[in-house]
Amino acid sequence: MIRTENLSYFPFELKSHTFHLLPEKALYWPLHKMLILADVHIGKISHFRRAGASLPLAAANKQIVKLQELINRVQPSAIVFLGDLFHSDFNSEWNAFQSVLKAHPDKEFILIEGNHDVLDVQIYRQTGVEVKSQLVIDGFILSHHPLEVNNNHTNLYTLCGHLHPGYLLEGKGRQRLRLPCLWLSKHQAVLPAYGDFTGTYPIEPQSGDIVFLISGLQINRLDF
Repeated sequence: MIRTENLSYFPFELKSHTFHLLPEKALYWPLHKMLILADVHIGKISHFRRAGASLPLAAANKQIVKLQELINRVQPSAIVFLGDLFHSDFNSEWNAFQSVLKAHPDKEFILIEGNHDVLDVQIYRQTGVEVKSQLVIDGFILSHHPLEVNNNHTNLYTLCGHLHPGYLLEGKGRQRLRLPCLWLSKHQAVLPAYGDFTGTYPIEPQSGDIVFLISGLQINRLDF
């Protein structure tokens, strides 16, 4: 881990490129000054509150503030959302998210469409968010879903989300703890879900895979 006045991050190499994994469950690509977030799920808390779930509205506001603070500290030129940016139809969280966009008119915002991104594409574009199905850059393809190895982009390494990966730790006393993680395999990197209230999905790393466990401000690397 490297700690500066404003940031903590775990640097690693991937296909001859340096990336920084942040404990905020985000990825930074220094070469392109690009901040990459997967599965933010803005609006999810308000969506379930409207359905009767007992969730604090303050948690939704906290997530927007957290995003704003992260952008302020990292100072990227581009922010890329790997799908599932906004969880539902319009609710109050959309207005709060717009305030983040307006605060950074000099930055590029890109959404790689995910299965929960149900708002009309024009709505995103009118607020300054460029929408794409995929993004290819410097030997990488940025996608929401993991891509099959035998697809049309076999020469590209995939950066994706969707799975909300989590790795299960088990102690000698039957303690069990599943932590969000960045999962690197031969053909792709699956980013942790950035959003709160998203949960994690248990992964099964294979030989040669690398998993970066995220716990609070700490990141630990596991090689398989």
